[in-house]
Amino acid sequence: TGEIKAGYLDLLRKAKSVERQSAKPTSGFQLASVVGLALRLITPEAFQNEIANEMDDPVLLRSERVAATVVTVLSHLAPTVRNCVNDWAKKTRHSRTNANNLIKLSAASHDVRNWSKSVGSPLRKMLRSEEDGRLASGLYALGEIALEKRCIDPVWLEANDNFAALLDVALASLSSDHEMVRRQARVALKKAGHEEALRQVLAKPQFPEAYRLELARFLDEQSGVDLVRLRVDGMLRAF
Repeated sequence: TGEIKAGYLDLLRKAKSVERQSAKPTSGFQLASVVGLALRLITPEAFQNEIANEMDDPVLLRSERVAATVVTVLSHLAPTVRNCVNDWAKKTRHSRTNANNLIKLSAASHDVRNWSKSVGSPLRKMLRSEEDGRLASGLYALGEIALEKRCIDPVWLEANDNFAALLDVALASLSSDHEMVRRQARVALKKAGHEEALRQVLAKPQFPEAYRLELARFLDEQSGVDLVRLRVDGMLRAF
């Protein structure tokens, strides 16, 4: 309704004002929560014009948490998802935002050739990054894309050789010096259904002893956990 839209606009403007008046960027938790509230209160039709213009604000780029939330909101409420999300992602260097962008683009791409160009190529760049944070975000995107495709279009995974090559990066990242990179690599391979590959890595004598325990613990915790069924059940409940 008009009252809900007006109330949300007022709340969003006040939240942005608080962030703008801060001497330095905050964690963005409060502002991200307000931005994300649009998914519960605003329809795609109501999102246009005023709210869309309010979202196109540099203050929303100060925090990686907020920028990533904007990508999620745009992907659900903007009419031309691909253009809106891409335009926003170009404005930020936040790796989390770029990862969310690739996940949304992948969900809308069913042609392998088109996927390789619009998603595979930029994802490959993230996975080749020497910045641990960017690599970890790329691995997160890799896992989410793999799980989404396993749920919706498992044949797509079998037909996409380029995606299989990206999973090799996850295997190599299991021995990274950075804890977040190792964790995201483990999770990505689990989401991709490659739990056996994780066990094979654990069995290799050359695998660093320092990381052996955490990988063994992860496999033990995830034993019998069917991520595909959990995701599909969640999707069904959403309907």
